[in-house]
Amino acid sequence: LVEPSMAFLRRTCKEMSPTVDSALLTSLLGLLRCLLAAAIPGPHDANTEEGGNFRKKQLECCFLFALFWSTGVTSDAAGREKYSLFVREVMKDVDVIDEKYGGVATALAVRKWRKPDYKNCEDKTAFLVQTDEGNLQDWCYDPRKGKWVSWVQTLAKFTIPDDAEFSTIMVPTACTAQLSYMCRTLLTHGLRPLVCGPTGTGKSVSVIKCVTEELDQSKYKPIQLGFSAKTSATMTQDIIDGQLGKRRKGVFGPPMGQTAIVFVDDMNMPEVETYGAQPPIELLRQLVDCGGYYDLKEKSWVDIVDTQVCCAMGPPGGGRNGTTPRFLRHFSLLCVDSFDDDTLTLIFSTIVKAYFMRGYSGDVCQQAGNVVDATMRTYREAMKGLLPTPSKSHYTFNLRDFSRVVQGVLLQAPSGEFANKSSVMRLWTHEALRVFGDRLTDDNDRKWMCAHAATMCKEIFRCDFQSEFEHIRPADETETGYGTLRRLFWGDYMTPADEDDRPYVEVRDLQLLQNRTEDSLAEFNQTSKKPMELVMFMF
Repeated sequence: LVEPSMAFLRRTCKEMSPTVDSALLTSLLGLLRCLLAAAIPGPHDANTEEGGNFRKKQLECCFLFALFWSTGVTSDAAGREKYSLFVREVMKDVDVIDEKYGGVATALAVRKWRKPDYKNCEDKTAFLVQTDEGNLQDWCYDPRKGKWVSWVQTLAKFTIPDDAEFSTIMVPTACTAQLSYMCRTLLTHGLRPLVCGPTGTGKSVSVIKCVTEELDQSKYKPIQLGFSAKTSATMTQDIIDGQLGKRRKGVFGPPMGQTAIVFVDDMNMPEVETYGAQPPIELLRQLVDCGGYYDLKEKSWVDIVDTQVCCAMGPPGGGRNGTTPRFLRHFSLLCVDSFDDDTLTLIFSTIVKAYFMRGYSGDVCQQAGNVVDATMRTYREAMKGLLPTPSKSHYTFNLRDFSRVVQGVLLQAPSGEFANKSSVMRLWTHEALRVFGDRLTDDNDRKWMCAHAATMCKEIFRCDFQSEFEHIRPADETETGYGTLRRLFWGDYMTPADEDDRPYVEVRDLQLLQNRTEDSLAEFNQTSKKPMELVMFMF
């Protein structure tokens, strides 16, 4: 199965980060070693017929799980679906490669792969996931219990604390369960995970949580690094050296009895030098490959002991550079694709419903699902219709924009003025305009945004778009347009900055807003050495 899986990956799937066959095979064997270490110890008697069959099941299931999470997780969601179908068909009938996958058969012929002989095998799919639902990567093999379980079934019950801030909430999903299990399994066995995925998928948060919370902090010491385009090798070495102590002459490491885990976020961000190398990454490669690096002051070699490296990065492109296979071969690549609609709905519905239960009126609580649905449609249609061009290069949207809209809605505290679906609709419209609308530079795009807001108001919130914004409509407009929506303001700036309680409320009196802005400007000019002579006006 290994050779056909790799051949299919090369011929049919699109990888988020390019890999080589030797690295994938190394990842497979490393993960298999981790699983067998958990599966073999236990009350298994291999001499009995039942014990022997269980041991055989353990070996084959551990191999299949390692195969899925090495050769089957480097592609996007579409690639995983194709991969799962291919593996299921091949395990039922290996002749399907010649009949249906001619390109894969050609690649296997070049590799000099020989078709296995299944004469002595009773059932080739006996230990495979016994369901055709979802992808093979949606299932986890528990080596202790000896059975396949869905990742969703491994999630513990989750409740959001009443005092939790929005930025600290991470709703458990199948993706977070996968990253948590894989990172914990690999790190505790001395292997190095590399998580790759688009912006906003929570890859860095998941790895940091695993390193700083889930692992035993008495045995592991986390060291966090964040790369940027201007990060140098000297800066990287200084940060690592500052967290390690001297064991003896020429040997550095964490305190005795501990293992240091160096987590590098945005690993592929450093710019490429003249000769095509990325110095910070080459330093890490030397650390992983040779177990140390040179002390720049003493000009002598320094051994770094009891230290592991794990990384997170985005797919190459858009400011992120490709990374050499010479460095990537040391890691087990785990790719995370953008969340589907069901996962996004689960995450943000859980958060919004928990927030709206904190003293909001019944009408407001009922709008939790509508807020998420409206944001979902806006995000998907913006991704589809507002595409970047040379003159609109900033038309790039990701899951963080989705999160900003929901976070803005949750800034409104319970109050008598915020007690019905009309107020929720106006607040959501304001946040969508701040996140998506303020980025638009073309009149046609602004008209699209206004029409889309009207559609959301009518189809999801079931409100009259024209009457809901009548109180802020200019006198020279007969219907609600983008000019009216420009006059929609929510914020905490109507309350003086020196007060502790500054509620996030709708600004209905625009003249009062202008007076407040002018007063703040005058106060700033009185205390600043560089006053600003600005004229405030509505546009």
